[in-house]
Amino acid sequence: MMAMRLERKKNTIRNLVWGMSGRAVTLLGPFVIRSMIIERLGAGYLGLGSLFTSILQVLNMAELGIGSAVAYCMYAPIANDDTEVICALLGAFRKIYKIIGLVILGAGLLLSPFLGLLINGDVPADINIHLLYLLYLLNASISYLMCAYRNVLFSAFQREDILSKIHSALLIAGYVVQIIILSMFRDYYLYYAVVPIISILDNTVVYFLSKEYFPRYIPQGALPQQIKGDIKEKVSGIVISKFCGLTRNAFDSIIISSFIGLRAVAIYGNYYYIMSNLSALLVIGVTAMRAGIGNSIAMDTEEKNHKDIGRFSFIYMWVAGWCSICLLCLYQPFMELWVHKENMFPFYMVILFSVYFFGLCVGDIIDAYSGAVGLWWENRKRTMCEAVCNLLLNIVLGYLFGVAGVLLATVITIFVFNFFWKAYILYDRYFVSYRFFGHIRINMFYMVVTIMAGAVSLTLCAMVDLKPIYALFFRGVVCVFVPNLIFFLAYGRLSVYKDAERFIKTLFGRRRKRDRWEDDMPI
Repeated sequence: MMAMRLERKKNTIRNLVWGMSGRAVTLLGPFVIRSMIIERLGAGYLGLGSLFTSILQVLNMAELGIGSAVAYCMYAPIANDDTEVICALLGAFRKIYKIIGLVILGAGLLLSPFLGLLINGDVPADINIHLLYLLYLLNASISYLMCAYRNVLFSAFQREDILSKIHSALLIAGYVVQIIILSMFRDYYLYYAVVPIISILDNTVVYFLSKEYFPRYIPQGALPQQIKGDIKEKVSGIVISKFCGLTRNAFDSIIISSFIGLRAVAIYGNYYYIMSNLSALLVIGVTAMRAGIGNSIAMDTEEKNHKDIGRFSFIYMWVAGWCSICLLCLYQPFMELWVHKENMFPFYMVILFSVYFFGLCVGDIIDAYSGAVGLWWENRKRTMCEAVCNLLLNIVLGYLFGVAGVLLATVITIFVFNFFWKAYILYDRYFVSYRFFGHIRINMFYMVVTIMAGAVSLTLCAMVDLKPIYALFFRGVVCVFVPNLIFFLAYGRLSVYKDAERFIKTLFGRRRKRDRWEDDMPI
């Protein structure tokens, strides 16, 4: 069989452009809708929606990370152009997803009678929580029962840009309809009923486009025993990792709702909405090149891949550090303009959210390489410890300190388990020729520089007391120039800075004949 090298640079740029466009849609649309719900219906409706979303994220554990495992197992067959194995993987994936959809639907129905136990205080008077929950449950299960399994082809072949185009177009249509419903009828049931309809349309379009772009790949055939064993091992590791992610995200809203109430969930959700969408914007870059990294792991040397991860970590830490400082300085004036003072947290919560965001980002590149190498099983002990510690700390600190305790618990476990331990496993199992502490040392240096840049920027912002709209503009100018100047002064003489600068110029520049640098690019 002939080896297949993906068009890594071209695919990455396409995925970045359309991924950013799609993220802009999912950022601006829900922002407008959340604003309308707060104004026309009340914060309690947002809190109820966040709670149901969190509950169904827990039920989505039934997915067990099958999609990630199948995408990983496709990297080698794609590199070898092995159509038979790809078809068998797709067929197995389809069968498993049908079962998963039924499991989510059944488990969700069994949970329905106990919804009242998860809400502290009153719910909106015109809402039947069981009826609304059924709409959320339908949306959570319908994609598995239809054609969601075909998304893996676009991901494995590094063509997420196609999915982004489909999702963006349908989401825009859905947001327009939801805005009309909220404006004319102020009916939350009708507003949310649009969501499962969009999911059905999305699955239908993906099904037909996947047959057009990948006509060779039909879900049929038997998997070789070796691949079955590989998937089983990967899934066993991913399910633990999935549980860890759930304790970090979904359980936060459930615990806040149980201890404090739906209003606190709504305020937390507004702050988390900004932070999570900014985090998702950064992750687009990692997602855009994830299949390219997998292809590079399958075909290139350890030395080349270690050089790549050092370069990517530097670029990512610069961007993540700058975004963290923007959150620190801009959060409060923006929230005051958006939801007003009565729906805001104190400033110490802004510090916690900014650190939370940075903590999420520091592990993203390591996570991309761990997934490309397939180290889910090797990460099982780490993820189990993180899940247990995060859940226990959430409960204890959440009970003692409220929302601040929930955030503090997450921050602690992210840095201890998701950054340090995960990096150690990657270096112990793949980058065996290189020192783990070298990676940690340089990343700790990036963190210290980020803290210094954040302190200077915040001090300058606090020196001028302005109304929110003017404060937002003034602080925005400070955030554009001050942190980046400090980063340049701190990093400008590092060899990795020059390496990263050359890489970026090559990535977005024209291809030159006999340019060995570009031929060796990982994406």
